[in-house]
Amino acid sequence: MPKEIRALRYSSYIIPVRIKDGEKQIAIIEYKPGAHGTIGGRFEDNETDAREVLRRELTEELNPGAAKMADYAMEIPEPYRFKVAPERVALRCAHNEVHNFFLAKIPADMEITFCEECPGNVHIVWYNAEALVDEKVIGFPDMREYFEINVMPIIRNM
Repeated sequence: MPKEIRALRYSSYIIPVRIKDGEKQIAIIEYKPGAHGTIGGRFEDNETDAREVLRRELTEELNPGAAKMADYAMEIPEPYRFKVAPERVALRCAHNEVHNFFLAKIPADMEITFCEECPGNVHIVWYNAEALVDEKVIGFPDMREYFEINVMPIIRNM
């Protein structure tokens, strides 16, 4: 049975940041070479709290212990909003999306492992924090602009 296509869907994502050997690094998911995304996911039916959704997603994608990142993560005040491209509406089950982003400064030696069952070699990669605005890593120009305006100033001042 096909999923209902909604006018608007919400999601919560986290960007873990660590300083290792003097370099600010971010953890993101690599789905396949050249295809990356942030850690988290969509609100499910009846969910309304972005932090609670993040806690659930961290438990599902990483492990129950990783959910504690949601407790101390800083929510970015301005969400990322976009209109879904017509050819992706059926895949995304929405015409518009709102992504709530959180930043969590974590210890330099903390490792994060992707544990959710997915096809292929999905895993966590660490990049220099500037990768959030690099077109080789983040393929959507409007998302890179969002990160540059709303996220990178905070990371650069950590």
